[in-house]
Amino acid sequence: MNLTWHIIKKDLYQFRWSLALWLACFAYIFLVQEKVSFHGNIDLRDYFRLISILTIAVISCAMLIGIIQQDHPTDSRAFWRTRPIAPGRLVAAKLGLLLTLFVGIPLLTIMARGWLQQLVVLQTFREYSLMILVLGSITLSLAAAAACTSNIAYALLLWLGVVFGSGTLAEALDRFLPKLTLRLSQQMNMQRVITLLVFSVVISLAIILNQYLRRRFTTSVILLILGSVGSSLIGVLWSYYYFYQG
Repeated sequence: MNLTWHIIKKDLYQFRWSLALWLACFAYIFLVQEKVSFHGNIDLRDYFRLISILTIAVISCAMLIGIIQQDHPTDSRAFWRTRPIAPGRLVAAKLGLLLTLFVGIPLLTIMARGWLQQLVVLQTFREYSLMILVLGSITLSLAAAAACTSNIAYALLLWLGVVFGSGTLAEALDRFLPKLTLRLSQQMNMQRVITLLVFSVVISLAIILNQYLRRRFTTSVILLILGSVGSSLIGVLWSYYYFYQG
């Protein structure tokens, strides 16, 4: 446990300045911006909000990918291989840190905003669960792409390629299937979204664990293809089968 915490502290120290700026932007958007006066200048307030959102997005991607790739799971020259660190302990430290930063902190920040400003942001357990699932899916999918590549640019290209590839395939398949009525489509939409998010989490975890524990890149490529095709089929055929069961 001490070694796991040591890995986490090392990563936090490595990205301390990025993390400080990231947290500052989060605090500004969710806790401070409504209280800051720009002497009635709405454009200036919107400008600072936009800059903060872009900063959060850029730093989030860079920091998330960097945390994975600075101790790359498959690089034989990685620093961690010269230390007595088990792959299981390393992946536990990485996933624990990533989920705390990119799922836990955004969730706690939104809850704090609701409490401090007396706003109802999230009400039911289902809404909290959906937010956790969305943040977890994005975090783990980016981590999986980072574990399969050697730098930030390649990781983003792989992640965007899978996302847009899945969407393109789904659009192509949708042309050959019967259309649902608007009512049925709206009824099925949330179930389809939840299924897609759960599927993404499962595939991403499988890729990450394979990269750290088994280190078989071919298996990860197969899982990436399965994830892309599977997401397309869930998005399209889910409605198809529901149509015939109704």
